[in-house]
Amino acid sequence: MEIGAKNILVELQLNSKRYFTLSNDSGYYNFIPFDTGHGKVILHLENQTTYTNACQDTFDVYISDTSQNPEINFLIQTPSCSHPTPKLNVEISTPFLRRCFDNNYTLSVFNESSDTAFNSYVDIELDAHLIATDTAFLSTQNLGNNTYRFYLGNVSPLQTIHKQLKVKVDCDSTILGQTHCVKATAFPYEFCNIIDAKYIQAHAACRNDSVIFTIKNIGYPENFQQYFRIIENDTITHNGILSFTQSISQNSLAYYNPTGKTYRLETRQYPMYVNEDTILSVSIEGCGNSDFSKGYVNLFSQDDDAPNVDIDCHQNVGSYDPNEKTAQPSGYGDSSYILPNTPLEYTIHFQNKGTYAASYVTIIDTLSSLFDITTFQMVSSSHPFTYSIIDSNFLQFSSTSINLPAEQDDTLSSNGYIKFKISPKKNIPTATTIKNTASIF
Repeated sequence: MEIGAKNILVELQLNSKRYFTLSNDSGYYNFIPFDTGHGKVILHLENQTTYTNACQDTFDVYISDTSQNPEINFLIQTPSCSHPTPKLNVEISTPFLRRCFDNNYTLSVFNESSDTAFNSYVDIELDAHLIATDTAFLSTQNLGNNTYRFYLGNVSPLQTIHKQLKVKVDCDSTILGQTHCVKATAFPYEFCNIIDAKYIQAHAACRNDSVIFTIKNIGYPENFQQYFRIIENDTITHNGILSFTQSISQNSLAYYNPTGKTYRLETRQYPMYVNEDTILSVSIEGCGNSDFSKGYVNLFSQDDDAPNVDIDCHQNVGSYDPNEKTAQPSGYGDSSYILPNTPLEYTIHFQNKGTYAASYVTIIDTLSSLFDITTFQMVSSSHPFTYSIIDSNFLQFSSTSINLPAEQDDTLSSNGYIKFKISPKKNIPTATTIKNTASIF
């Protein structure tokens, strides 16, 4: 029996217009083109890694307003391996972190392979200032250091598991605007080819008024060098070379930080690492001074390029705007610069400020023409949504049975979010401004 594949991007080209949509959980998709004539239906696999090939990716069609329109089925394939290769993709997110209050995190685990993931689990590492208050944490394995292991059992091919988790931002040990990160790592994540566990690992620690970075070479016996740079707040202040030999597997870097700046280390991951040519980074906030810098951690991308790892960082808030849109990385400097070809992860926050539960929620996001629509990925959401792409650049997210409580009835549950990822087009000029807006109905 064939398995329906979700989140597959399909394009309809009709009368010089381009329409896009994504397949739903059952693998079905449809277009409402409001036009007739000869066109093409095209399959896009650029936005995901689960499927590598299609038997046929383009079909000629005729759209009519008087007869039944065609049904186009695509047969797509996963890599053929000599052994099972289950792959658990993980996402974790929250609309915001309200200081001194409970906050909802949504955990999503998706088996993106055609093999069952046996004995699956997710490790969730909470920031030291986040307190697990959900009863779900009581049934997990406490690994220490505010890290919990959630056992998921067997996850079927293309199955998604969602969990809602509640944590509280501690009042006594935090200040307003401080950044807190949560890291989720899902297992198993296997590969077709046997890959040696060779990679570089980075860690940041605070010792009194100094920041200490430790960079370890894991499992690679030969000599090699990697360039690194240090960013203080949003300014590059140091750079150099990390040298590893057969006898030296660790480099340490120390920086005096009496003013409490946010420090970030960036280097390249080991070249033969499975997510090759990715940036390895680590940041530390709140070291060296009680009146430390805030708001710099999310200027840059998090170190979660591997599909089975997700890092979600938020500044805690007191009062907040319940309907807003945020981008990560948010960019550094007055012009909010990001590196070329950097994917942008947008989160749209919404809240029911009315006096009765909301049954229907629709969100329209107008994308800049500078985005490559074929790189769109739905990341996660607090509630089930269907989504489509209209006329190349309008994202429409809809929920017809959300039953979102009114703020007056349940403040925490009256909030929700949608998170998606998309990349700019390649080779756009340096210093080009990319704008994006969303509307909530």
